[in-house]
Amino acid sequence: MKSTRIIAHLSIAIKAYGNACRHDPESPLPFSNLSAAQFEIGQYVQSAQSARRALALLTDGPHLDLSDKLHLRIVKCFLVLKAYREALDAVEKSSLKEKDKYRKLISQAVQVETQLPDIFKHKLNLIKLLPKFRPKMYSSTIFFLKRLWLI
Repeated sequence: MKSTRIIAHLSIAIKAYGNACRHDPESPLPFSNLSAAQFEIGQYVQSAQSARRALALLTDGPHLDLSDKLHLRIVKCFLVLKAYREALDAVEKSSLKEKDKYRKLISQAVQVETQLPDIFKHKLNLIKLLPKFRPKMYSSTIFFLKRLWLI
């Protein structure tokens, strides 16, 4: 869990990068940095959107090396969101060198997801198996003496 100080700094950075995106909407760098800050703070949907915007702005210019980093961030966003089809689509659209590695990772994530039961349902089933609490009935005198710590 990130500390509140780091989250506060990242929130300020997100606002600053948002302003930079509005001032220079044709540059991929502010959108890339915005995406990174959003990812770190846990805004995965927004991070993927910002990364896609940065990718759309990339041309043959000096920032072409950002392409792999942005594609990988998009894949990570979708993995965290458990949107495995979108993650696989992002891998296929990318120019990543190790596509097979990422395909295998996504297929393993899908297998784990399908093999493990839903945690909430699992907890409910465990609760159903536990015996119900049945307090003993005391006489009212003993009950009140226990409440007053006299016994």
